[in-house]
Amino acid sequence: MVDMWFCCLAAHNFYFHNRKTIGANCLCVLFLLVYVCFGAFLFLHFENRSIDVSRRLNQTYQTQICIQRLLIKSEDENHDRLASRLTSECVPEREITFQEVSWSLKTAALYSFGILTTLGYGKIEPESINGRIFTVLYGFFGIPITVIIFTNFGRYIQRLEILVRRKVAGPKGKDIEMEPMISASTLCVMVWTYLLLGALFIPYLKGKFDFFNGIYFAFLCFTAIEYGELIPDK
Repeated sequence: MVDMWFCCLAAHNFYFHNRKTIGANCLCVLFLLVYVCFGAFLFLHFENRSIDVSRRLNQTYQTQICIQRLLIKSEDENHDRLASRLTSECVPEREITFQEVSWSLKTAALYSFGILTTLGYGKIEPESINGRIFTVLYGFFGIPITVIIFTNFGRYIQRLEILVRRKVAGPKGKDIEMEPMISASTLCVMVWTYLLLGALFIPYLKGKFDFFNGIYFAFLCFTAIEYGELIPDK
């Protein structure tokens, strides 16, 4: 109970002395959320517009094929009857089967977030020129902002953790400083442990995975590289 009180007091003091900076970073996070929504709506607009154009072109092509077929088969028919057949069989909207559209507001938001965090976005990608150009511009301005925000949060969490430890330790806590940097050998052990755990557990997911593909997938996730078609089905 006392430790909890010290933690709350440390958090209050930390907020009081850093309230302006914390407020500025909260505004940055809010801006990031608005930026993600802005990107989602624009990506959805570009891709749905591209799909609509493709649908119209395909419908026009199907109509032309229908007319050509009737003209070839109905050379001996009179013009009135031929016109009637063309109107009834080719002019009405025909049901055209399209590949399921994967773009929605949710997937567009995930795509936008994947760009900002450089984590990748799986199977979905823009097919329109406008969408691809906007991807470059969107990431060019959004990724640096995201890196700055995450870096600042990491620093604040580290400073808050030190402040809490000092409060809990009492008079002896004045000597508590930031922990020394992790050695290179420790980092290597942590990375290889992460990769091996991924190689062992990822194959249990339904997908195109074995041990070596599990290592490959874990490495791509760890380095925040887009992983394309090789993703778990569940």
